[in-house]
Amino acid sequence: IPFRPMDRNSSFRYTKNRMSTEKEIVAFWNRAFEEIEPFAIKPSDIATETDILSQEVFALGEKAHRIIDVGCGLGECLIALSVENGGKNDLFGLDGASSAIAIAKKSAELSKAKNILFQQGSLETLQKMPSASFDGALSSNFLDVVPLPFGKACLKEIARLLKPRGLFVLKINFYSDPSTLKRPRFAMDSEGLYIDGMFRSSNQTTETWLSILSEDFILLRQEEYPRLGMNAPKDRLFVLERK
Repeated sequence: IPFRPMDRNSSFRYTKNRMSTEKEIVAFWNRAFEEIEPFAIKPSDIATETDILSQEVFALGEKAHRIIDVGCGLGECLIALSVENGGKNDLFGLDGASSAIAIAKKSAELSKAKNILFQQGSLETLQKMPSASFDGALSSNFLDVVPLPFGKACLKEIARLLKPRGLFVLKINFYSDPSTLKRPRFAMDSEGLYIDGMFRSSNQTTETWLSILSEDFILLRQEEYPRLGMNAPKDRLFVLERK
């Protein structure tokens, strides 16, 4: 979303000297999101020429009624969708960071967004939800910033929660070539990319993601775009259909 106040690529620092656990990752994002103030999204903020992610989120809202955003962060995507279409969708956002959820709730109120529920939770929360509960799903910059086994487990739950032929918009960060990581703050091992000792990305290639996704989804289209500037590496976006 063009007006997102913070991305999960934030340069927020958190120095550790050992591998990151799930609790440490959640604590990292809790601390990062605490720096953000609640915000209001107005109809005038949503430009006619939106970025690729915005276009796909709004298109999802036209085709699906009940939509879940897994790893919703500050809730910008769902709030913008509600503001854009007048709250005609039933929207549910889930994130492990309690600070993000608190901001999302307040920002939805400030934006006068309708029919949105934000909840703090994790994989266990997804596992307790009834199968085929949604006809649309969204995840942006989340499944690639958690360890791959956890991300794959979340993907399985997203597939289970979607009705057959339900739509899924997945946005992930760019792939970082290990040979280009020259800065002292950066490190790479078999688990992924670390910055200041904190796990930041499983750093999988597009081919790996497509292989993982093909187990439960049909690829409808795939896009890349340089979110951080014209000369920056390209983020990846997939529009998928539940098999």
